[in-house]
Amino acid sequence: MITLPAWLVWLGTLMLVYPTTAAEVELATIGTFAPGVPPAVIWTARLHLEAGRESGPVTLRLVLDPAIWGDGTTTQFIPGVTEAYVRRQSAQAEVSAGVERLPLEVGRLTIPFSVEPVDALGLHAGVPGIRVALYPDNATRLRLAAFEQDGLVRSLVSLRRQFATFEVEGHAVMLGRRTAIGLGGSGLVRSLVLYGEVWVLSAPAEWRYAVGVSGSIPNGLWTLEGGYAAPLPGQVPRHQLAAELTRQASPEIAWSISARAFFDADGVRGQAGIELVRSFASGDLTLTLAGQFGPGAPQAIVGAAIRLSL
Repeated sequence: MITLPAWLVWLGTLMLVYPTTAAEVELATIGTFAPGVPPAVIWTARLHLEAGRESGPVTLRLVLDPAIWGDGTTTQFIPGVTEAYVRRQSAQAEVSAGVERLPLEVGRLTIPFSVEPVDALGLHAGVPGIRVALYPDNATRLRLAAFEQDGLVRSLVSLRRQFATFEVEGHAVMLGRRTAIGLGGSGLVRSLVLYGEVWVLSAPAEWRYAVGVSGSIPNGLWTLEGGYAAPLPGQVPRHQLAAELTRQASPEIAWSISARAFFDADGVRGQAGIELVRSFASGDLTLTLAGQFGPGAPQAIVGAAIRLSL
């Protein structure tokens, strides 16, 4: 007899009651190749489902991203509950409860600080908790949150203020004995978008930052960013410089080029790659070619993914 977790039964029931607004499946494989080392190949399969309903001031939203992945020797399942919350909103306030995304970062290519969990495949998920957002005027938002992390209750206070050409937001996050204070902002200077953020953490004391600039090209966008940040939440912060160029070559074809350099104590490590996306009526095909360089043997990375709308 198979016993299903209570949360899975609850979510499955919601999926039947509330209409599904989006459904996709993605199949992917990626291989890493280095001299003198056997190739490492990982395959993944992920299902993306979105459902929700609005009834007056109340909104119910459900986003599931369950996945399974393997490397030839082991296979793991990821439940993938990205969001599952109920929200009630009025002209000057919002109150929500459940699992909801809680992004704090301003950086586009680096993450100085985050409270969101990331699964084994790099997908960001929400955190369970209660949130209150107050809007005293059209340019101000005060956000209060109590959320669960590592089995403990954490708290957040954020204040955002918008101006004519820029906005700033300050955060105070209480993580038990550790506190994180952050200030970030972005603004338009002529045709460029300038942005940045800085975080000061206690116990132990450290600081992290990111600063970047972004601009447009015909049918495309470029971004240059540097900082002391983690490549992914939960990883060790590193001094790094990152760049990305994306362009829509035609209605069906898009490509992007990215590069990143890590300035570690024992040397400079770099990675660069190109990604090509071919869209069709019911989905898209993505091809990736990248390389990693630095102390030690270089590595080549080759990947392919297909995404289908259901």
